[in-house]
Amino acid sequence: ASGLVQVMVILEGQEQLTGAGVQARHSYSVQDMVWDHEFASCVSTDEAGKCCIDFSKFHIVQPLGGPAANASRALSYSHA
Repeated sequence: ASGLVQVMVILEGQEQLTGAGVQARHSYSVQDMVWDHEFASCVSTDEAGKCCIDFSKFHIVQPLGGPAANASRALSYSHA
């Protein structure tokens, strides 16, 4: 039954030039989910202080806490 779980993400915004509403949605199945990871930062500030978003990093995930913490978690999962 765990294969029936799905998370639906909806992102809404407004296009700045025309004011038109914009919507994107994506569903994630159990196979898409990664435990003990976090999204890589895709937001930065340029030299002028403006916020920049690097959409090429939008779906990148990285392990939490570095290699030692992840090895410890892997061992605890394998003995559960």
